[in-house]
Amino acid sequence: MTIHRISQNIPESELEIFEAAEGGGHFIFIENPDKFNRRVLQFLSRSLEANQERRTAMLDTRSLGHIETRDKVEH
Repeated sequence: MTIHRISQNIPESELEIFEAAEGGGHFIFIENPDKFNRRVLQFLSRSLEANQERRTAMLDTRSLGHIETRDKVEH
């Protein structure tokens, strides 16, 4: 299985290939730590933001359902 197929099978994953000139080798985190750390932090930031949005939407949906149910019972 190629790295592209692996990436496609991991939900919300991001694949970034570091070229040899960028230090792309077996230890990218050592060979080009600035770019590696920047990309990891960008990914984590987007992931955290997306998770917070999903959590907020889920809580809003639950509370709306609760209010609707309560309103039906009260009438």
